Amino acid sequence: MNINKIEDLQVKDICSKDIKSVRYNETIQSAANIMSKYKIGAVLVVNKENLPIGIITNDDIIRKVVQFNKKASSIKCSEIMSQPLITIDGENNLIEAMRKMVNNNVKRLIVMYENKLYGIISSTDVLKHSPDYIEVLKQQMEIVEESIEHQVDNYTGYCQICGAWSDDLKQSEDGLFVCDDCL
Repeated sequence: MNINKIEDLQVKDICSKDIKSVRYNETIQSAANIMSKYKIGAVLVVNKENLPIGIITNDDIIRKVVQFNKKASSIKCSEIMSQPLITIDGENNLIEAMRKMVNNNVKRLIVMYENKLYGIISSTDVLKHSPDYIEVLKQQMEIVEESIEHQVDNYTGYCQICGAWSDDLKQSEDGLFVCDDCL
């Protein structure tokens, strides 16, 4: 992926669009089977109208079912789903998504685009694109370093040798700010 600025990469460009879901009244066993079959870490929980109302993650199953030795086939998804859903607009950039994940202590955000469910972005999706960001940062740092190296240090003030005012003082080898006549 070719990006010129860190802000250029939008959430909708990297999120997973193939979202798997379970109905709120299905069992945790059903949710776990879907996650295992598709090798994913979460499923959306939808209501009767097929609208998302929550999310179940691997962590939810471990912390709310396995840890207490509960039977996954007897617990409904609505009983352990995380809610409310934390969403992000698909036109937001990856940095905003990372901030939102950190601020809400979650690993996944539901992506909305044009007021519709569009996808899901995970911390794994973010990590996949980290090398792109590192490369952009490296290029930006090189540009800054080059501009610093080519920067001419001009100062305004009194020459530290002759005392004359100058709009174009330069730093001498011994560190003094001097006019052109004394340089």
